[in-house]
Amino acid sequence: MEFLIEKADDKHMQSIYEIMCQIDKEIHDRNYFVTDDLEYVKEHISEEGFTLLAWDQSNVAGFLIVDTAGEKEGHLGYDLHWSAEKIRTSAVMNSVCILPRYRGFGLQQALLKQGEATLIAMGFSSFLATVYPSNSHSLHNFLHQGYKIGDTKLKYGGVMRHILYKTIDV
Repeated sequence: MEFLIEKADDKHMQSIYEIMCQIDKEIHDRNYFVTDDLEYVKEHISEEGFTLLAWDQSNVAGFLIVDTAGEKEGHLGYDLHWSAEKIRTSAVMNSVCILPRYRGFGLQQALLKQGEATLIAMGFSSFLATVYPSNSHSLHNFLHQGYKIGDTKLKYGGVMRHILYKTIDV
């Protein structure tokens, strides 16, 4: 199956949020995924980052929300004791969701690769993410992309997360 990856715009906001809600309803362990609200989705289409969509011929198959907001409170770089300069040049791969019928086609890794390429073109050199330790599939995808586990701690109101990072030479 072939997929197209492109940046989302405001017309995609509701679809992205609905996919998030669908994934949230379907997961058996509430710790796997923390759903963002519609305002967060809106902010990360263009204001504080960007969102990539993966499409089959006609349907959204999944998405990646990227946060480029820098030194704001809660930035994962603070958890890893990064310098202010490193935090300014880092972005957070915040949410990645693939609808169940599209899993197994490498979309999470494709979205991460495209997200990183976009960020590098914008001047970013470090990427961060969180993964629930029991989510072996997602963890494998990040590790396969060159991410490392920097710490494991409670995040997002008490949910255990690996904090992953990747730094590239520019």
